[in-house]
Amino acid sequence: MTYNALMNGLCKEGRLEEASKLFEEMKGMGLFPDGVIFTTLIDGHCKGGGIEDSLKLHNEMLHRGIKIDVAAYNALIYGLFRFGKLK
Repeated sequence: MTYNALMNGLCKEGRLEEASKLFEEMKGMGLFPDGVIFTTLIDGHCKGGGIEDSLKLHNEMLHRGIKIDVAAYNALIYGLFRFGKLK
């Protein structure tokens, strides 16, 4: 919960690089991110223009077998439309 709160705050402040570093630090410590953390980062990257990063996170979720919820899909769709990546 602490990591999610920190990453959420960083994303809202537009500090996506720091949020991503925290995400990698968390994984490096053997902690496994859940769907909420992935969705937080996907949303942050989509709003910040990092569609490619969001899609990588989406793929990582699939690879890890984490169920993708409506919030994650909404964030991806928002980002794709916002930045003209309709295909």
